[in-house]
Amino acid sequence: MAHSATNFADDRDGSVRFCGTVHTGFEFAVQLELERKLDVLDGKPVFGVGRVFFSVRQLSSDTLTKLSKLRSVIYLVVVCSSVDDFKPTKEGLAVLRPSILPGGIEAWELAKRVWVKWQTVVEGKDLNDPSISRARYRVSPKRGGVHDFTSGDLSYALGCNIRDELHWEASLREYDMEVRAYLHFSSFYAAIALNTVPLWEVNLAGSPKAASDEAPPGGELAPARALTHAS
Repeated sequence: MAHSATNFADDRDGSVRFCGTVHTGFEFAVQLELERKLDVLDGKPVFGVGRVFFSVRQLSSDTLTKLSKLRSVIYLVVVCSSVDDFKPTKEGLAVLRPSILPGGIEAWELAKRVWVKWQTVVEGKDLNDPSISRARYRVSPKRGGVHDFTSGDLSYALGCNIRDELHWEASLREYDMEVRAYLHFSSFYAAIALNTVPLWEVNLAGSPKAASDEAPPGGELAPARALTHAS
């Protein structure tokens, strides 16, 4: 089906922020591939251990297609918000509200629009596909470091606030969209997953296989608690 070249740029700074997971030690390879294949990078990529953050200005369907063909990236997410000084106490969970996290609700709505565009441009789905029109979500946490709360507490707090403030429908098992919450010591970011099959597997091997139960590299995803029941 034909797709328009509609831009999905962030009106605040003209860019959309992504994060790609990569095998540790190959972060620089991602930067080289991004610089070689994209002419819309907004600044230099920022490295983390096994992760590369980068921004794209004036995101279009053509750029999304190019991102889907990256060979050095495993999983790609569109970043909703990030905090560099997240408090390790339970009080820190109080900031996990889309309305008060950096970027505000608009950043989450932008990320969802990018996810929808990915589903149509890359996955070839129609906008009327039930998985897009309902877009039920689940929060999957990944946490490293010492905190006064569990990974379940993290996903529960963020998941409930997404439901209450964004009015998205939550479903732990029959979800369409996965919100990933990463917390490494005091560094936190939330993002929406774009692909479920590793990009390198699709683009190098050319034979994607089901990987819905596969967690991102670096550890298993902690189980999320039901959003409708507090512990």
